[in-house]
Amino acid sequence: MASVTTEINQTRAVRIAQRRIEGFAQEFGEAHCNLACHAAFPLVLTPDLLYQIWANFVPEAPWTAVAHVLLSRLCRQVGYEIYEMDITDRNLLLRELKVQCGQERFDELGDFLLDYVAQRLTDDDGDTRDLREAQEWTALAYTKPSEAARELAQRLSERVQQKDVGEVLRLASLVEILAEPLVEEGFEPLLVYGKGMKSFIKGDLVNAAKQFNYLPKTQVLGVKFNIPQINLNAIQEDHLTVKSELKLLNSVQQWFEKFCLQHLSKAGWSESQLYRLNLALAEGFNNAVRHAHHALPPETTVEIDVSLWIDRLEIRIWDHGKPFNPDTIREPEPGTLHIGGYGWFLLRRLADRVVYERSMDGRNCLLMVKYSENIST
Repeated sequence: MASVTTEINQTRAVRIAQRRIEGFAQEFGEAHCNLACHAAFPLVLTPDLLYQIWANFVPEAPWTAVAHVLLSRLCRQVGYEIYEMDITDRNLLLRELKVQCGQERFDELGDFLLDYVAQRLTDDDGDTRDLREAQEWTALAYTKPSEAARELAQRLSERVQQKDVGEVLRLASLVEILAEPLVEEGFEPLLVYGKGMKSFIKGDLVNAAKQFNYLPKTQVLGVKFNIPQINLNAIQEDHLTVKSELKLLNSVQQWFEKFCLQHLSKAGWSESQLYRLNLALAEGFNNAVRHAHHALPPETTVEIDVSLWIDRLEIRIWDHGKPFNPDTIREPEPGTLHIGGYGWFLLRRLADRVVYERSMDGRNCLLMVKYSENIST
């Protein structure tokens, strides 16, 4: 479901970017649009850099086109006289530039950008150095992608090993921005690795593990990725044993509420989720006492396990009744009276997954799983 949502969002982003570009072209004309296509090549724009691009590549446009591009909806100001384009707008403009002028123009822009940053970005402070490297890697990504991929993979792997969190995030974001030319040349593993490291640093271990497992290979051009170890075992667990007495339901719910308060609330689970889980637990306990143990002495125990994982909560309720298949119970039709079946009908709507099966030790286990709303897939 999440992958479908992502695809829908990407399609929407492309549609919005196309409208922005079309609106700019209608307002200013072809020469301005040509300058905008060239302006998409550098990762970051300044008035001076765009003026030099205009003078060297698009002199047929009026000089005022420099201001029109920077102040249009195609660019956003991110610092003093520093501008960026949205990644979707940028990719669309560069595709158009390649169609109109071919790879030769990319090579010319790459050489120009490398010369420009070597002459203008000479300060040795951290911000200037990061900007210079980003512009250099941008030029290489579109002209010498193998060289760019090797350098980025080497730097990213080194920073992961050094546990330089800020630099890892910066490099991973840069790889995502340059994804189109890198993936076209077969360097998708670098993109996957960067996404995995971003998820890992943000604490989204499930998505990080998915990205790392998806890696078709663990190196790029001889540079081996440093992949962190991820433990996806349950992070919190608890167990409760009670007699088969309905009057103990309050005690069961209080025990579960305490567990939720200590662990789930801190993990970002919503009150709505906790309410549904508590209701599911109550229904499962009632089923065990009323149905599974109805012919057994009240001293017969009901055992309850809760396990909190990175992406989900699992509740297991163990009973000693006779086995049966709940799938044979027909759900009541709306508007009709029906004896039985409502409990399972409710459980299947409160939890994301419900399983009732016989275990090897002769007990029955009701498993209810609820996935966290904070985990994307």
